[in-house]
Amino acid sequence: MKKRKKILFFIIALIVALFLDLTFITIDFFRIKGFEEPIFAYCKSEDEEVRIYNGIGYSFEVQGKFELDDELYGITRYKFYILDKYIRGGIRENVMSFEELQSVDIRTVRPEDVVDIRQIKIEEGLLQQEKRRESIRQVKNPYCFRVGNVIVKASYSGNGVSLNERFEELVMSV
Repeated sequence: MKKRKKILFFIIALIVALFLDLTFITIDFFRIKGFEEPIFAYCKSEDEEVRIYNGIGYSFEVQGKFELDDELYGITRYKFYILDKYIRGGIRENVMSFEELQSVDIRTVRPEDVVDIRQIKIEEGLLQQEKRRESIRQVKNPYCFRVGNVIVKASYSGNGVSLNERFEELVMSV
């Protein structure tokens, strides 16, 4: 009887482990398919344009620009493998450069095509660089976004003066 219980326990544990792995694979696959980094797979190798992520029984080869200063930041192409067998890949369409993002004409933008920044959620425990990366990923275009029903076109002077300093100048001049 004890042997039977051990076998049953082992079978149940194996089924639970397989279910969890299938859940991890599914979540990571849909994140990668949406050109977001996986949660459950760890990054095995990193360089400027290619990253390999490994999970239990699956992996992703991801290409893109992973430095915040890169013009086309983010994942641009992926390959998905299960047990080292190629399953599927994808290429991100409509990748725009920062110049193209900046030059969007606000008069031609439909409200449903831009992100409402009130919907953006940034995890509090992240480092400043990770917070910036996550906000850019979620807003998609940091130069054109929405606040409620109002479309906002942002531009930056590039002279090194912060928004806080400009606001302080405005307050002092009143």
